[in-house]
Amino acid sequence: MAVLFESVKLIFFLLTIAIAFLLFKGESIFPTQSIEHMRTLLMPGYLVLCGLLIGYITYLLRTSKIEDEEQLHRVSVQSFIIGIMLGIMFALVHTFVL
Repeated sequence: MAVLFESVKLIFFLLTIAIAFLLFKGESIFPTQSIEHMRTLLMPGYLVLCGLLIGYITYLLRTSKIEDEEQLHRVSVQSFIIGIMLGIMFALVHTFVL
């Protein structure tokens, strides 16, 4: 589970750079309609990753004092599920409300 969280952190970092690049310099490189399509596709995935990183933070906070391996695994799975649910909720709000 730790490898999964570390890979999610790397993907989040790279996607943050890509989205920032599109937001600030995208109009000078790509046509405006293409930028809107890219934002429509990238933003929900980015928000799911944001939720996963919130789950990772809860995992770190909850496992700081746990020594039992079985309980550690249970907490990591719970944090992962909480993060996925939050990320999907963020993406749905962004897609349908904003």
